[in-house]
Amino acid sequence: MKAIAIFNEKGGTGKSTVTALFASWLAYEKCKQVAVLDFDSPSYQYDTWRRKELRWASEPGNELGRLASENPYTIKKVPPMSSGDMIAFVKMVKERNDGYLFLEFGGSFHSGKDDPSYVLLTEGLVDRLIIPVTTDEQTLDAAMYTVMSVRSSKKCRETSITLLWNNISGNERRSDGRQDWFSVAQAQFRALGADICGEKIRRNEILTRKANSALFVRNTLCWPKKNVKFMGCEYLETVFNELLESIDKQNSLNNNKK
Repeated sequence: MKAIAIFNEKGGTGKSTVTALFASWLAYEKCKQVAVLDFDSPSYQYDTWRRKELRWASEPGNELGRLASENPYTIKKVPPMSSGDMIAFVKMVKERNDGYLFLEFGGSFHSGKDDPSYVLLTEGLVDRLIIPVTTDEQTLDAAMYTVMSVRSSKKCRETSITLLWNNISGNERRSDGRQDWFSVAQAQFRALGADICGEKIRRNEILTRKANSALFVRNTLCWPKKNVKFMGCEYLETVFNELLESIDKQNSLNNNKK
């Protein structure tokens, strides 16, 4: 399996929401094999979403129940474990399965503490790191630290990194007014070898709306295509097509090197 982590240690960047959107689009719109390993102990937010959605889907007249797949992709809670066990476990899952493996992390990134995000990212077990960022300076600083940590590891030479602008209103400006805000930030990340996703995810409250509401997008049981279109979120498919094409292309290049 190709391991994908959508991660930024700064909270509020939408990493779990983007993971759910991308994973569901891959599984239910593109019919790809998908699995999620939820390392976010003890809250396990991703697994909690799934359990709530299954309950909502079973309620009479619920829209989610009508749209839900009969074979939803696997979500597995991963208990805390040592770095060695963690590495062995993820290697085993990747080797024994095909498709796309999403690694859901919490908001920490610390060395020496068996921290799942730090261990798996710096050990080269993540094929594609997607970093969602807003225009908040702390968010960008956290993303920069993650990129530099991954790039400094000799085991991560084949790890591809993509910066994904998320929750963007379109009105962001540099305070000095001299240069395009996005161009300046993107140049800094490109200098570290990170790619930039061409399409930005726009600010839209529907993307975080619970799946028991009348109109929803984010969930783990289906890809609600009519809702996506009705709410003007079709650009999400452009984002995910770009990411998928890049991931598959890089995987093919890495395989040809072996």
